[in-house]
Amino acid sequence: MSYRRYIFTILILSATLVSGAVLLNWLIDPYGFYHPEKRHFFNERPAIGAHQNMTKAQVIRKTNPDIVIVGSSRSDYGIDPTHNYFSGKQTYNGSLRGVRMREQKNFIVHAVHSGATHIVWGIDFFTFNAAIAERADFDEDRLYNLNKTNKPKSDLETLLSFTTFIDSIETILRHDEDTLMNGQNNGANLTTDPVRSDKPSDIRMRYFTKLFFPEPYKLFSLDTLDDYKSTLEFLSKNNVKTDIFIAPDHITLLSAIHQSGLMPAYQKWKFNINYLAEKYGFRIYDFTTVSPITTAGISTDNIYYWDMSHYKPSIGNMMLDHLVGEHNLLKASPITSDDLDKLYHDLRVYECTHPTLVSAIRKDIKAAGLEDRLIPWPNCS
Repeated sequence: MSYRRYIFTILILSATLVSGAVLLNWLIDPYGFYHPEKRHFFNERPAIGAHQNMTKAQVIRKTNPDIVIVGSSRSDYGIDPTHNYFSGKQTYNGSLRGVRMREQKNFIVHAVHSGATHIVWGIDFFTFNAAIAERADFDEDRLYNLNKTNKPKSDLETLLSFTTFIDSIETILRHDEDTLMNGQNNGANLTTDPVRSDKPSDIRMRYFTKLFFPEPYKLFSLDTLDDYKSTLEFLSKNNVKTDIFIAPDHITLLSAIHQSGLMPAYQKWKFNINYLAEKYGFRIYDFTTVSPITTAGISTDNIYYWDMSHYKPSIGNMMLDHLVGEHNLLKASPITSDDLDKLYHDLRVYECTHPTLVSAIRKDIKAAGLEDRLIPWPNCS
């Protein structure tokens, strides 16, 4: 074989391999956005969970859902887009794991510019902590900007990606795992993901060291309220129907907030977000309570919580039922001084009758190097 023919053969072979990989990526669609209108060959795509930011931004831009659910992983696992509250409307769960306040703002802007006329927004205390660094994998270039003057980054580049090829192969091999339907995560990876732990102590430590008092300054700051305010202003200006809710925290998480000295910041947060919501004509549905639901022991047979942080669709459905006027075990309370005082009182009563839980939480706070954050031991007299 001549040198020229040899080079030509190598080039043809390389082009064939690359073309084959591109075709495979397009057919398998491991991230679900090359063919977002249909499930195509595979109903489940395990790679979506690891690429939520890219996937959900692209699907929302391509499918133009009427309603978009936004929030943290709590909303991701707990709010079902097929609930009858969304009946007749194309609904997509755009909630993202570990999302920060500014990232939620950008994602809401993107959803509205993609055609959403209704936002269902689950807000969480920790997402307002300005001391948490923004994630490196959150790519704003994939989102519409505030004035919709930009063109979001295309997904075509992923067709040529070796990572996409590997994810396509993984989709073929593991296509029966980790289903995401309409953007909602089914929560399976909370119990099967080897890098996660469902041990209560490990989850509490993640809150103390990553979300409440992250390195290097170990601070909790509500300096993100400006992003929240500008988001409300944008939604009001664009006449977007908006439901804002606070899902009920498990008693373990509420006690962790209290014992680490964050209760004053928690109460201030609620007052501020409620004041701003009312200023722009919105209402916050606060389902936080100390009740048999939030105090049930967390185990594999708990029907309400995946773990101390994440609630199950059973709770999400009850919150949505409330929005359609159906009564159930969850009640939405107004955010007033009296209601916050009652919540604090009920929490202290629970702590006084469950000293073992309080001791475990205080032990974790010390182990996290945050002993100076501890409040005095509860006075139960």
